[in-house]
Amino acid sequence: MVGTPFDAVDGTRQTRQQAPDPDVPALASGTQLGSPLLEVYKSVGGVEAFRGLEGCVVWWRVSTFGEQGEPIGLREVTHTADCRYAERDRLEFQDGRIYGRLGAQVFAELRGMPWPTLNDPASQDLMLFGLHLRAPWCFGDANVFMVVGKDFVDRSGERLLRITLERRPPASLEVVGPELDAKPRDRFELLCEPSSGRPRELVHRFACSLATRRVLLEDWRSVENVQVPFRRVYVDEAMRTKTTLEILRFERQRASERDFRLL
Repeated sequence: MVGTPFDAVDGTRQTRQQAPDPDVPALASGTQLGSPLLEVYKSVGGVEAFRGLEGCVVWWRVSTFGEQGEPIGLREVTHTADCRYAERDRLEFQDGRIYGRLGAQVFAELRGMPWPTLNDPASQDLMLFGLHLRAPWCFGDANVFMVVGKDFVDRSGERLLRITLERRPPASLEVVGPELDAKPRDRFELLCEPSSGRPRELVHRFACSLATRRVLLEDWRSVENVQVPFRRVYVDEAMRTKTTLEILRFERQRASERDFRLL
């Protein structure tokens, strides 16, 4: 999304990573026994149930708002994805842009012509919409995401369970011990109802931007065997709505590798 509207909350860079406390046991990640994510999947459906959706098409409506809450932008995006894979997405915009990713390969075209200068914004948009479609099920892959914290926070007088996750570095870059001037990693927080495990809020900070974004998860509906939030609301520190993402329609569709290559 060129000129992305998701400027809700500024993030800060962490240039030094503290060494883990040897007296504090590591938290289980993914669907491992003892992982705090297990209660989440009891509420919204398991990882395998989400993958069972296989191919799908999601019609998103993205609305942006000004400082006084006035609407300043509206667009629709058609999102084709394969839920069995972490990075198989295709985005089609009303202005003729098409973005696609197949694993680490990212493609962009404009009105039927390859447009390599759009590859960077394409990568960011594909990552963002891919996250919104797949969270929280994507966090179930313990080889990709690790749980680094679990605590409770107060939101509008309500106590919520907070699960903090980070994307693991590539295996070739993993080191033993603390990292000095470590490169930032994608970081996420899931805020959930303690009694049911249902997510109420998602906070994300991508390493490429280092900006923290807070998203309220609303209007949960059943899609096959999983529960999906059909409305996501980006808010700032004053709880003012900045951007909303709404699912207008969600349909199953057969998908293959060819769907995510731009021809």
